[in-house]
Amino acid sequence: MNEDHEGNAARPLVDELLDLPSEGWDDWFASHPEARTEHVLQELVRIAEKNPPDALTLTDFVLRHVDSIEVPAAAKVPHGLLCADTWRIRAIALRHAGDEDGALQALERASAIRIAALVPFPQPPVTEDDIRRAKELSEQYGWERLLEKIRKSRSRGE
Repeated sequence: MNEDHEGNAARPLVDELLDLPSEGWDDWFASHPEARTEHVLQELVRIAEKNPPDALTLTDFVLRHVDSIEVPAAAKVPHGLLCADTWRIRAIALRHAGDEDGALQALERASAIRIAALVPFPQPPVTEDDIRRAKELSEQYGWERLLEKIRKSRSRGE
C-alpha cells in the first residue's frame, strides 16, 4: 500500500473521530485499531495547524497517543518529525491562547525532538566558544528576551 493511499484511507477515520465530542475520542481510538496509524495522527496534526481554535485539543490527543502506535524501524525519523510538528503546532496554539511560557516550553520540546530525530549520533559537549558565539548572535539579532526566558525556565527546573 503506498503512502498516498494510506493517507487517503485515514481521512474517513479522522472524520468519524472528529464527529464525536472530544471527550469520546480516547474511547473511540482504543476501540478502532485500524485508526491507530501514523497517517491518522498526521491528518489530525494537519487539521490542528489549519484550525487554531481546535489546535490545543487536537495536539493534546495526538501527544497522548503518538507513542502508542506501532512504528516500523524505517519510519522512526518521520515519526520523530510528527512528534516535533505536533509540539510546534501546540506552541503556536499556546501562544495564541496567551500562554507564552507554555508556548516556549512546547517550542523547546519541538526543537529537541526534531534534532534528536534528524541527528542519530550524540552531540559534542557545548564549549566556551559555542556559548560566546551564541551570545554574539543573541545580541546581534535581539534574542535577549528569548534567552532570558530560557534561563528563567531552566533555573526553575522546567
